[in-house]
Amino acid sequence: MKNGTYVDEAPGATVPLSSPLHSALASAKGGINNLALTALNELAYQNASAATGGLTAANIESAVTMVQNNFGVSDIVTTMPVDALNVPASATATQKTYALALATISQYQNNQVAGASLTTALNTIQTCLSTPTTGCGTGANNVGKLLNLSMFTYISRKSAFSGITLPVASLGSMTTPPVANGTASANNTVVFLTLNTVPTGACSNGGITVQSGIDTNGNGLLDSSEVTNTQYVCNGTNGANVTTGITALVSVTTELAGTNCPVGGSKVSAGLDTNANGTLDSSEITSSTYICNGTTGAAGTNGTNGTNGTNGTTPVISGADATSHAIATGSTVFTTLAGMSFSVGEYVMVVRSGNGNAAYYMSGQITAYTGTSMTVNVTVIGGAGTYSGWNILLSGAQGATGMDAVYNKSGTLIAGARIVVGSLSIQGGTLFPASTTFSPAWVGDYFCTLTSDSKGDVVTIDSGVSYTGGLTLWHTSANPAVISYICVGK
Repeated sequence: MKNGTYVDEAPGATVPLSSPLHSALASAKGGINNLALTALNELAYQNASAATGGLTAANIESAVTMVQNNFGVSDIVTTMPVDALNVPASATATQKTYALALATISQYQNNQVAGASLTTALNTIQTCLSTPTTGCGTGANNVGKLLNLSMFTYISRKSAFSGITLPVASLGSMTTPPVANGTASANNTVVFLTLNTVPTGACSNGGITVQSGIDTNGNGLLDSSEVTNTQYVCNGTNGANVTTGITALVSVTTELAGTNCPVGGSKVSAGLDTNANGTLDSSEITSSTYICNGTTGAAGTNGTNGTNGTNGTTPVISGADATSHAIATGSTVFTTLAGMSFSVGEYVMVVRSGNGNAAYYMSGQITAYTGTSMTVNVTVIGGAGTYSGWNILLSGAQGATGMDAVYNKSGTLIAGARIVVGSLSIQGGTLFPASTTFSPAWVGDYFCTLTSDSKGDVVTIDSGVSYTGGLTLWHTSANPAVISYICVGK
């Protein structure tokens, strides 16, 4: 941010920004990212920029952490500090600590020689942060001591910061924070004494006197013989009313593949929230930059082939049962091999072993198979009797019985037709077919053909002749004759 103004906490005046302030974010999230633009963020930015590699995510995180640790502020990037001149009652502890840290830097700048700028003060602090062994100065000019003095100077004028102590002494030679009068301390500790008066002529509007020195006797007090530095903190004149500054916003949006980013990426936009709605509107964007995705790398080399798997075992889909079973429907338990490739729910055909015995069988669905015991719900059988020795074979379920099919002489299927095959005993005059021969009765015309004659002297019904009633067949022999027939119709 540049060309703006800010409220200088120490004098309480609005002053122009002489050089840009920066804020560095290691990892931006999609959408609006609210960042604080403060002197502490500028220190982190300068430190990360000077590190090897420049403004990388790792350098930014390291620099932000260093500044936070040295000033005692847990989050300098996203925490919004409150006005140190008018601390609201709703301010959190982090916001108040942040405000005190900024006021300490302001007081430190104003304690320097006349005309010292914020940029000069920040450069001095940054040098101390980067090289604490050689860059912090010595004696009364030690940066850590001066920052501590500035902090206590500001706290003495603002009760809202009572009880808050910043660890800025670590910037210099101090190994522990300063202590107040009456608190035990090591005899190499700097202690302070604050007087609510100043000598006549020291401050035109009054003020306080801050004395400091090394507690050489370790009694926790600043004795008069231990005073090595005396400073006067003068009250300033009331400044003119100022307006609240304008918040700077940053937004991150997805950038599709195109001119700005060949393979897509993110667009980072920045500007001032002039309408104070908390959103960076398009009309408020003053600068944009693009963070583009890298191109897809070349395909890697193929990996080595994996080792061949072990050969699978051959499934066993047939077994035997030597026990005796009656051919019947219902649940039947067979004794066979264990571990065969049969599963509950599959269908099996159990056939009597031996040549010529294929007509003796039981077919059904496996309902249980444990060890050598297999239970089958038999639904279809062939033959009858009880036998020992059976072969158990994997099969499919038996399909439904197909319908009879009858075609006329033109080759057209007659829908609903049926075929009846039977035999009839003839002795004397016998009506064929009789009213009770077929059930259900025929619907309309039907056709019958005699297929065999046990005596050879029965009248044969001509094939293809239609009968609406019946014919009387005669056989005068002492023994009945048996004829076989086939009838078709509806």
